[in-house]
Amino acid sequence: APVAPAADAPAAEPAAEPSLASTASETGAEEACHGFRVIMSKTLSLTDTQNTLNRVVMPRARCEEHFGAEPRTLRLHDANGESWDWKYQYWPNGSSRMYILSGVRAFFQAAAVEPEDELQIAAGPDPGDPGAGQCLLVGVRRAPQPRPDALAGSEDGPPGVGGDAGGG
Repeated sequence: APVAPAADAPAAEPAAEPSLASTASETGAEEACHGFRVIMSKTLSLTDTQNTLNRVVMPRARCEEHFGAEPRTLRLHDANGESWDWKYQYWPNGSSRMYILSGVRAFFQAAAVEPEDELQIAAGPDPGDPGAGQCLLVGVRRAPQPRPDALAGSEDGPPGVGGDAGGG
């Protein structure tokens, strides 16, 4: 007979925050993410992904929480073992600040980022030197692609093509 769980058994854990492990699993590098947690993420806009700007605006609260207010260089590692040095800084924006990661162009090109992809930064122990402090990983979670059947129009074709286009 099945055994019922004890009354004092812990409740199921809540769903985990998105992690770089899902991105790394595509490249077989999930071990690189062991012990890391996503500390910030951002859905990239068209402006973020344009190669001419070489920067991305990041969420203010997360930047202040994890990187502080002083400008500095951040060394991030991707799932392929590449290192990327990005400059963390802020710009005055009225009575507030806009937090920027600059120097992102080479990573964005290598990762072939597109608008609506999610840039993720995770922190964890440095695997090469656990006493050295935190290590930062960077990855991209691809935007969901539309289903092929969602792109197909009605029997008369896409709106405005064939059938009744609403004109006379």
